[in-house]
Amino acid sequence: WGAPCPMTILFLLGLIVSSDAHGQSPVRKKTHSFKIIKGRRAFRKQFFRTRAESPTARSRDKEFCCYIPDVLPREMFERVRDECARLKPRFQAEDGSFAVGRQGITLNSTNTITKIMESDTISKQIKDLTSSRNSLADFPIELRSYSPGSHMDWHVDDVLYAKPQCEAILTVEQTSDSKTEWLDSNGKVTSVRTLPNSLLIVQAGSVRHRVTPLTRGERVIVKACYSETTEKAPGFENQMPVYTAQGQSSRLQRVTTSNKLIMLAAYFLFAAAVAFQDYAEELRSAVGGLLLHR
Repeated sequence: WGAPCPMTILFLLGLIVSSDAHGQSPVRKKTHSFKIIKGRRAFRKQFFRTRAESPTARSRDKEFCCYIPDVLPREMFERVRDECARLKPRFQAEDGSFAVGRQGITLNSTNTITKIMESDTISKQIKDLTSSRNSLADFPIELRSYSPGSHMDWHVDDVLYAKPQCEAILTVEQTSDSKTEWLDSNGKVTSVRTLPNSLLIVQAGSVRHRVTPLTRGERVIVKACYSETTEKAPGFENQMPVYTAQGQSSRLQRVTTSNKLIMLAAYFLFAAAVAFQDYAEELRSAVGGLLLHR
């Protein structure tokens, strides 16, 4: 066997890097495709909840979708709004999302909004409404912004935990004409223009919903997950939100642990090949010298 060619090793290493950079994004990729139902049911009550048997629900035999207006005390909501205004200049484009034209930012555990979403004011209502022990999950809380042209088509939220989480959407600003719509188990559509300080709770893996396209104004929301368990569902890491500067891509940064190990192994293989090639040259010279002396 001859020594491996260093150029061949470099070529293979290039393939590994380029496949990660130019391949399909693994982050929050959804492939759901649903027929949009034209019929609508007017939203007349201040409070709406659906909980019905659904043969199409995934990972759970119940559907749950709940809309609550004026969920936070005025002073607490103003703190959320002020923090959102402070962070808004940092919003970046969302990369690899099913949504179109959405921007946002993730919040750390010490942020004011995180503390409020973790408080009993919201978490207790979620526990009571879902008859569960749901608490704020360790999935990042996000501030999201929709502007004209932004939308999110019909989809079902991916299950992130061993028990499907509840996803809570707190509307902070709403000057747009966009509406949030969801389907019940009978195929009927409920359409709501979510107002500031309202909370929409959706059970992951069950309820089909969408955000209609904006033609004017802006919609700013806080999105948080609540779960009964910390046990992760398969693919949890691939659902992590990624925000990047406009026009840039973070795909080169999204190198999985396995790819890092492969690249490291390729590097050592290349180094070994170069060292072996040098050693082989010296060995051939030494053998040639011996033969000449004989």
